[in-house]
Amino acid sequence: MPSNIVRLYRQLFVIFMFASVLSCGSEVINERGYATSNDANPIDPDDAAIDMGPTTEMFDLYAMAYFQDGSLGPRAAVIKMEYLIANKNVEVEFWHGHNGVMHKFVLGPAEFAKIKSGEKFELETTEVDGHTHKLFIDSSDLKWRVENAVAKKVPIKS
Repeated sequence: MPSNIVRLYRQLFVIFMFASVLSCGSEVINERGYATSNDANPIDPDDAAIDMGPTTEMFDLYAMAYFQDGSLGPRAAVIKMEYLIANKNVEVEFWHGHNGVMHKFVLGPAEFAKIKSGEKFELETTEVDGHTHKLFIDSSDLKWRVENAVAKKVPIKS
């Protein structure tokens, strides 16, 4: 039977571990993998009335991270179809950062054209804490589609 001291140490260890998990903030993987870009470049509601020309239906999709060894990592961010509709540069937060500074990557018209064409391509994040991360976007594979995403009409031409 453990002594009172051993029990106290066990309880302190559990409290410490719980507090560590809570305090990790941006270091903890967002289990759903959603970007926290806070819609930095939202679509102007007045733009919705503009004729987009020919459109196709597309769904929000995940950008996927690679682990350092090149194997498939976690969901890095959600690529919202609103980004493609707006067709303007958007800075997207990667799934994690260090000491309150998030890794980020930029998508613009060239990347949106690749997404529309179904091309798989790779990107690299900004450097934080002396390193970057690699990720990919692949709109041709349905497994990267966000669950329960609603189809959005996206202009075929930029």
